[in-house]
Amino acid sequence: MTVEFRNTHHNKQSMVFDLKVPAEAQAFLRLSANSHVAIGSASPRRCGLVGRGACSSA
Repeated sequence: MTVEFRNTHHNKQSMVFDLKVPAEAQAFLRLSANSHVAIGSASPRRCGLVGRGACSSA
């Protein structure tokens, strides 16, 4: 690892949610309400099932 990579990517954290599990979908919505960035690979259909605005592009 280069020094530049370590300086750029320090303190980054990640979590994985299975949006098919209701408790995990609720946890995602709760945590993402206060987050700066949420990046995912969910389909638009799945986003609609989780909650309105859960997967919007800015």
